[in-house]
Amino acid sequence: MRTWATLVLVVAAAVGCGKRGAPPLSSSSLWALAPPGTRVAVVVRDGALPPLLRGLRILATKAGQAVGDQVKGLLAKLPIDVLDDTALTAAGVDADRGLAVFGSTGAIAFVAPVGDEKKWQDRLGASWTCRRVHGRFACATTEELLGKVGTSVALADEVKRASLDMRGDVEAYSATPPDMSLPIDDPRGLWMAAHFAPGAVTLRAHLVGKPRLPPIPPMTLAKGVAEKRPAGFLFAQAGPFLGSLGRTGARLPGGLGLAEVVQALTGEVVGWVPTGAPARGYAIIGVKDTAVARRLLDACADFTLEPWVTTRKLGDVCQTTLQPPDLAISIPLETRLEADGLALGFGAHAAKGDGGGDVPPFALELFDRPWAFASWGRGIFASVLPDILLATPGASPSIMRGVLGVLGKLTELGLAVGWDADGYVAVLRVETTFANPDDVVAALDPLIERAAGGDRSAVAEIQALAQKHPDTPLGAAMRGGSPLAIAAAAIVPGIVMSLIHLAR
Repeated sequence: MRTWATLVLVVAAAVGCGKRGAPPLSSSSLWALAPPGTRVAVVVRDGALPPLLRGLRILATKAGQAVGDQVKGLLAKLPIDVLDDTALTAAGVDADRGLAVFGSTGAIAFVAPVGDEKKWQDRLGASWTCRRVHGRFACATTEELLGKVGTSVALADEVKRASLDMRGDVEAYSATPPDMSLPIDDPRGLWMAAHFAPGAVTLRAHLVGKPRLPPIPPMTLAKGVAEKRPAGFLFAQAGPFLGSLGRTGARLPGGLGLAEVVQALTGEVVGWVPTGAPARGYAIIGVKDTAVARRLLDACADFTLEPWVTTRKLGDVCQTTLQPPDLAISIPLETRLEADGLALGFGAHAAKGDGGGDVPPFALELFDRPWAFASWGRGIFASVLPDILLATPGASPSIMRGVLGVLGKLTELGLAVGWDADGYVAVLRVETTFANPDDVVAALDPLIERAAGGDRSAVAEIQALAQKHPDTPLGAAMRGGSPLAIAAAAIVPGIVMSLIHLAR
């Protein structure tokens, strides 16, 4: 619950954002105020505060009691009630201005978004020292730190050298990267940026340094996937982790050891989900030793594990039926050996689609560089909530209802992690139902709540609502997305990260 609540906190911070009021580079003047020796910094550019505040308010009041209480508890630590416009006005806040927070050893400096400086000073109290610096109103916990505000442009120069991708509505820096156990030499800080869009946010992170890993190979199997205009896809270059997986000594059918199978793979995996119904998916696992892969396929029947997995060999094809516990539906799977590797077809994979929908810019961006792992999906996640509830018997109904109610607001989710000569990079894209007009959101929210409680009729009503409003983001997600795609995009990253953790 905590992980998803944190994710949604980030997402809702962008809810309701309209056109961006100023280019991302407008934050540079705020970075120029960073005192020498700054260890941690957060900068909100001019014009980005209103959508941030609106998002926090929506999250605190419309994302369920558990998440709302968590957000309110965090906001209660601030000296001002940011959920109340009257309180902001009383404190002299001018929401059109940006803000910045700079942390040094044992002290904090704050550049306030204020129009009435006296009101702000009165609200902060005597524990803060404030004055105007380069046209901005700055405060600090010590007079010494306040005297250093605006005396150095070192961080501002680093920000200007960063790629435009790392400029955003909110930007952050940490001189000491968190302990993520990543193999890296000469780490030189963690940079982060958030880009707002209506009902959505794109987060980017760059851990600067020299990774102790070989370069990521190009994605050869991904060629042509973008042209299929999928509703979702998955890329993985597992080469750096295969060696660890092969050391377990496990045995597989066909007289093969896991290490032998691992050595036969290239480490590349590509999968995609076509647009619309029927639900289906495709994947290719790269193979460099076809003889080992053939032995694995010939032992197809030995992979049966009643009642959850049944397999049979039919010619050159391994036919499998997956029956997840407590799930009313079964999932057919066919596996065959092709020129590029092991080809897998899930669900009604033989069916032909309608040609797909438009692939958004973020998804296309993921094809532009190699990633160790990348996934993206678009669709109405609320459509699969009754099935998820059915598949998790024994869980607390109230907790499940709250978690699924939050997840049900997802309409797009993308994640990518990789590295290059300059460090590790990651990007996260989330879009929610709050991208829709207020009247659509008002009609959709109770339907999502019903679906989260297991009401299948609510799913049909969500589909009808999308058809009634075809020109909204809800209508676009229904036409150009797939419940399977968005569900896979939400679940697969956790599975992959768990495997990486086990491999290490």
